[in-house]
Amino acid sequence: MPYAKDHKSKTRARILASAHRQFAEHGYDAASIDDIMKGAELTRGGFYAHFRNKEQLFLETILGGVVADGTAPWASARDAGVSEIEAMLRSYLSDAHIHEPAHRCPLITFPSEVARGTQDLRHAYQRVSLSIADALRSSMDGEDNRARSLAVLSIIVGASVLARAVSDEGLSREIRAASLEYALAPTG
Repeated sequence: MPYAKDHKSKTRARILASAHRQFAEHGYDAASIDDIMKGAELTRGGFYAHFRNKEQLFLETILGGVVADGTAPWASARDAGVSEIEAMLRSYLSDAHIHEPAHRCPLITFPSEVARGTQDLRHAYQRVSLSIADALRSSMDGEDNRARSLAVLSIIVGASVLARAVSDEGLSREIRAASLEYALAPTG
């Protein structure tokens, strides 16, 4: 019996979802192709029908964080009537985003690995960064909205990385609350 027309794209999506979980939980070096394929409920042999190597998979996992119109992970918070900036901050600085690898954005999960990686990985990370900054910028007023969108993005990434790294949950929450307060403070 032949496969459905969308079989290959669905299989690829399963591999990418499993890779995101594995990379987020174990890091690039420790995540193996075998474990990624096992998580996707596929055999290792099927990997090479979709990706040249682990680096290409990692690159596409990072690019999965690109935000296009209407696809922002914070859209549900935005729909609740808060500003784009507040929706993004609350989503990124939430307990779920900090503690659950499946919810983490590549910007928060992979900065050290990307910084040590290839130019292609760094370019992909930059593309994701700018897509998120542009989503913020589009909802900002004023002449300095590019600078402000980059600053808010930096607050989010820095606060998220620190909040994940500290062992004290109280301090983690304090970091996130302070970042939210300062990022939402009126400019002037």
